[in-house]
Amino acid sequence: MLTIIFVVLLIYSNTFNAPFVFDDVTTIVDNTSIGDPYNYLPPRANRDIGYLTFSMNYQLNGLDVSGYHVVNLLIHMLNAGLVYYLVSLTFLTPSLSPL
Repeated sequence: MLTIIFVVLLIYSNTFNAPFVFDDVTTIVDNTSIGDPYNYLPPRANRDIGYLTFSMNYQLNGLDVSGYHVVNLLIHMLNAGLVYYLVSLTFLTPSLSPL
């Protein structure tokens, strides 16, 4: 797990001061509904969980890009840990134990 955390930090270390790019402008900067997290509760559409995290970031940091990148980094580290755990459990199954 420490290796995964280190690799994720290494990969994303140069993104903390990067500006909003591509669809970030329409999704975050120009999105007027992002200011109220209750617009995304309960989640009804495909991207409502993502928009909810954007809205909570907006409540905490406004449009400071570093906060969005930190949350993105934490989400990626959590998902990498879950994939690692899932793969570890898979290799513990009896049919894969010789591997």
